[in-house]
Amino acid sequence: MDFHQWASREVLLPVGVSLTMIGLLLRGFVRSNRRSAALEQQHQLHHRKSGESNASGQKPGWLEKHLPFIANFTTITGALITLASFFR
Repeated sequence: MDFHQWASREVLLPVGVSLTMIGLLLRGFVRSNRRSAALEQQHQLHHRKSGESNASGQKPGWLEKHLPFIANFTTITGALITLASFFR
């Protein structure tokens, strides 16, 4: 396939919409994951005995740290591709 077939409206529109939807799903997953982590930390703080140190010294992994950026980038890229398909 040459560039003109890949850049046609029939290809760009579904790709852009798919990327936008994937990005929105990832953003929902990130929001849910943050809420879950906050509830877990609140639970740990509530059930520890006074004088104990905070045992939740775990650092977030690479994916947890960078997933919000990936989700936002995917959503914006999909929206831009969708807009580009309308003006094609």
